[in-house]
Amino acid sequence: MTSSYTKTNLSNDKLKWETTASYNVGIDADFLDNRLSVTADAYYKKTSDLLLEVAVGSFGGVNTQLQNVGNVVNKGIELTVNAELINKKDLNWNLSANIAHNKNEITDMGGNTSLIFGDKSELILAKGEPLGTFYGLVYEGIGADGSIIYKDIDNNKTINGNDRQILGNIQPRFTYGISSSLQYHHLDASITFSGSQGNKLYNGLRQILEHANDSYNVLSTYVVSNKTTSYIDSRYVEDASYLKLKNITLGYSVHAKSIPFIENIRFFATAQNIITISKYKGYDPEVASGSDYGAYPSARSFTFGIEVKL
Repeated sequence: MTSSYTKTNLSNDKLKWETTASYNVGIDADFLDNRLSVTADAYYKKTSDLLLEVAVGSFGGVNTQLQNVGNVVNKGIELTVNAELINKKDLNWNLSANIAHNKNEITDMGGNTSLIFGDKSELILAKGEPLGTFYGLVYEGIGADGSIIYKDIDNNKTINGNDRQILGNIQPRFTYGISSSLQYHHLDASITFSGSQGNKLYNGLRQILEHANDSYNVLSTYVVSNKTTSYIDSRYVEDASYLKLKNITLGYSVHAKSIPFIENIRFFATAQNIITISKYKGYDPEVASGSDYGAYPSARSFTFGIEVKL
């Protein structure tokens, strides 16, 4: 039996902890005898000395180093409204809605002007841009000879890394949610929607499937190109805005006075992740990392059950 150790990261004697300072202010207000409530929050959060794995060249087979590279600011607002629309003896209907906007921005890059990273160098850190910003070529179409045409930013008749542009980012303009619950005599029902607007997602699996490879079947959209590049392009940075019907629940309750020790029995059925409305061409637009190489989508599930109240 043998054991070995491998260095995966260069040492850094200047490394220090990230520090975070945050401030927030909120307002809670009730109206119409507490049948309508509004909650508003505003916040500011600054993270300094952001930790990131940075490419530093190869030293003994190691080419990355953990460094403090700059500062990031998050600031935004959140609004929640709850309403009791109907409140009667045998009928109750409640509605809740929320919306949130967050602005993420790199405010300082330390001694760097920008940093490019990712498996395909598809991400860039730069002052004034948010985290999760995509960086690549701008796709302009297919030429008469079947070759892919990219935008020649510097007009030198050559497509290379200098022609890359910012293609969007993973940060949504806003997120939102709506939920409602209804109770009528012994019947109850609830429904929940959630959504995100304005965020981008790199569809890495689509790019793989549209290029010849021994490991994948090629999609019918594949076009032969005489311009090969290791960079991503704007075709695969897709709009990942979505609206999801997250949950529907139906229930029916029965008073069990004739059964000893049992007060109530409720029969219910729940469906989760039912419908997704999105222009995104991958399996699921809700990918936290921002790069989708075939991430398993949220599973659609159906549950039936019985609740017994003693």
